[in-house]
Amino acid sequence: MASDESLLPLAEVTDRLRISGQHYVGVKPIPVGRIIGSVDRAVDFDRLFRPRRLPLRRRLRELHNVFPDGVVPAISTYEVDGMYFVVDGHHRVALAHELGMEYIDAEVTALTTSHALTPDVDVRQLIHTEQHRIFKERSGLLVRHPEVVRGAILHEPGLYALVDDFDAVRAPVRALVQEAMEGGGPPAAVERLWCYVAGDEDAWNRLAPALRERMCATASTLFGVELGAYELSLPDEETLTSLAAPVHLLVSEDSLPFYAEIAGRLGERLGVDVATTRGRHDAYHEHPSEFAEAMRPFLREVTR
Repeated sequence: MASDESLLPLAEVTDRLRISGQHYVGVKPIPVGRIIGSVDRAVDFDRLFRPRRLPLRRRLRELHNVFPDGVVPAISTYEVDGMYFVVDGHHRVALAHELGMEYIDAEVTALTTSHALTPDVDVRQLIHTEQHRIFKERSGLLVRHPEVVRGAILHEPGLYALVDDFDAVRAPVRALVQEAMEGGGPPAAVERLWCYVAGDEDAWNRLAPALRERMCATASTLFGVELGAYELSLPDEETLTSLAAPVHLLVSEDSLPFYAEIAGRLGERLGVDVATTRGRHDAYHEHPSEFAEAMRPFLREVTR
């Protein structure tokens, strides 16, 4: 974790993880090194609580004069799995860091979640955890309630951890994204990426205008956070082998080879065959009728 990285916003945790409850703990000493985020001032301080703006630095100097020994009123925090997020008292935490204090008094309200956090957690790790949580929840539905979920259809799942040579598969993608970034920023890069995975320079134009607009609007998040978080994400063997409902795997005939490699490996783990459909990765845009026809036998089977 880079020391100049911003504090972690509490909203990133509460929005991405399942918060199942909260309770008031009271006032107690907490480790300064486990204060990793903020409720509403994450951009004002870096990860070591160094102020990023001149007025904030002035305020910190004033605290030095008033509390030279670091004995300050208790701060207010939320606790998530032993990590703390400041509600009130950011400058007091900054002072504690500058004075080398190990503990600071804090009023604590604990939030309960089933997912562990570490002092170096960042947004990428949270996204990875969120995706794992979502898969667990959805696959858990398949495992525990097959009468509710009758089956799942997966078309060219992006489980890149299953390929033999991950770097060889992703290197061309990174190169074209970098080139497009230099020429036109994230919107140009997301267009270039879509054309690459779809295997067709005209694939972008086949997307609905509103969809293209949304993809461009979120391109910075895609490249800055999400891609790195999910590229090597892979459900564990226990989860995969415990799926009770049937799974239908599909690959398009003219897609990039690694999609067939991924589907084949996943099919081996699930004990299912891989079916093919016309077109490329964007078959549902390019050949919607044929794509629907490829799914129809499976849908008939699971809805009897």
